[in-house]
Amino acid sequence: AQRLRHDVFTSEPGFTMADNGTDGLDADRFDQYCDHLLVRDDATGELVGCYRMLPPPGAIAAGGLYTATEFDVAALDALRPSLVE
Repeated sequence: AQRLRHDVFTSEPGFTMADNGTDGLDADRFDQYCDHLLVRDDATGELVGCYRMLPPPGAIAAGGLYTATEFDVAALDALRPSLVE
């Protein structure tokens, strides 16, 4: 999943990895607390998609939501006990 994310992000025009993506992975402090969904093409077995879900206990362990590092999500505070990011 981290390799596919790296490949997708670095193929976007104008996008630069914070660490220059030298290891070929896109990983951050949230990954270890997320459930990772991988999608494979049935015909080829190729990994074609991925998504990570951060459940409430994971968000607590990670110190918050990933989205909160990019946006002001304070309006969602009341939902946090049941919010999966």
